[in-house]
Amino acid sequence: MTNSPVHKPYYDNIYLFIGLLFTAYLSARAIIIPMTIDEAGTYFNYAPLKVWYIIFYTKDSTPNNHVLNTLGIKLFTQLFGVTPFTVRLTNLLAFVLYFFVSVELLKKIRNEFWFVLCGIFILVCNPYLLDFFALARGYGLSIGLMVLSIYKFYQYLTQKNIHHLTYTYISAALAVLANFTLHNYYLVLVFLTMVIILTESNKKDIFKKILPVFLTTIVLAALIYNPIKKMVSTDQFVYWGTESFYKSTLLPLVDAMRYSKLYFGIKPATVFTILFIIVYIGLSAYVIQQFIKHRLKALANFGIICYLVLSGIVTVTILQFYLIDVPFLNARGAVFMYPIFALIVIITISNIFTQKQRLRNLILAVFLCIGLIHFFNTANFRYYRDWWFDAHTKDVLTWIDEHHPQKEKVTLNCSWIFNNSLHFHKDVSNFYNLELATFNHDIQPDGNYMYYYCQRGEVEALSKNYVELFSYHYGEFVLMQHK
Repeated sequence: MTNSPVHKPYYDNIYLFIGLLFTAYLSARAIIIPMTIDEAGTYFNYAPLKVWYIIFYTKDSTPNNHVLNTLGIKLFTQLFGVTPFTVRLTNLLAFVLYFFVSVELLKKIRNEFWFVLCGIFILVCNPYLLDFFALARGYGLSIGLMVLSIYKFYQYLTQKNIHHLTYTYISAALAVLANFTLHNYYLVLVFLTMVIILTESNKKDIFKKILPVFLTTIVLAALIYNPIKKMVSTDQFVYWGTESFYKSTLLPLVDAMRYSKLYFGIKPATVFTILFIIVYIGLSAYVIQQFIKHRLKALANFGIICYLVLSGIVTVTILQFYLIDVPFLNARGAVFMYPIFALIVIITISNIFTQKQRLRNLILAVFLCIGLIHFFNTANFRYYRDWWFDAHTKDVLTWIDEHHPQKEKVTLNCSWIFNNSLHFHKDVSNFYNLELATFNHDIQPDGNYMYYYCQRGEVEALSKNYVELFSYHYGEFVLMQHK
């Protein structure tokens, strides 16, 4: 963990340039890609509410209200007007936080150019992770705040300054308010902090160290008690899994991070998941060896701290299922685990090969290349992986607008999955001549709408009164016209 003196000022300019490139990419996606069903749902249903109602779930109990994200939407749309960019701005700013805090953390751990550069790309070149920094959801914001918490925790461990511990918990609590699934991270952080404080040689400041942890936890519990109580009582976790951590969380997460791309012709996600497990087992063996060799002094290794955090999160997730029937996290609920895993890999490689710099750099370069190849193979300005079905809603509205230049009244019905996105872009793009059907889960084949935007499986039910005009996404989505 000793910093190397090998550093030049212009390296910071290189890191800045990389950060600006990724920020520009995400900004373009935030502007271009159509609003998704969940984002539009948050904008329509929760952003208009009073701040008190947003924070305490007074009016509703659905988890689509990611508190800090909803407050961010409310703030930025009131300041700058309603556009896809302003609705998504909160999480775009969270990426700026995520990137530059990650750079500072890597520099603190080992201030060598190649180490920091490889670490940056390993932490950033995950297309599924990047999705959430250009979406109006709480996932990206929570990850940015979590990494800030990890960074402040590193500063506390190395400097023993209580102020850093206070900031650790404030940022961790904010991460929970951005996305309640981060309570797993928070619980593990509390336990680990208590262990570290109680095993430190200096016992005289124990109360001062515990106080910020205790106060922050009390305030956070008061803020999230009612929302979690209401969500549990109304069974809001139906989209999560109940098979096992492997099948419900890990396998879907790895598959999502692959972004539906084939590598070496391999389709099953099981193969890639096994690779992650093998790496984790190797990391576990290293951690066990360090504890056998150094005992509690091994906690001075920040890679081991990160390993304990990740392992604790997995343990808490599993225990919650078996003890209090909380289902296993789905892929996007668990995506916050990736940056912690990446940090463990980066730091452990650096620690193992401290005296073999060329070998260390070569191994890091392999991970860097994998990340870059994956990024360039998946980068797009058309869709987000979990909401791929909303990729063409703006195209539908644009086509209708272009084919009715006289701005005569046009009516449109659609499958329920497109309704939120279509309504958002209708309002924002001022398609005032368009009358869009209200949200309805059921297909309405007997309606008298001029157009119907539906899924391929619904075409037959609509064919009595509608005829297919053309389709999107390899024929999966169809725009139909009334006969």
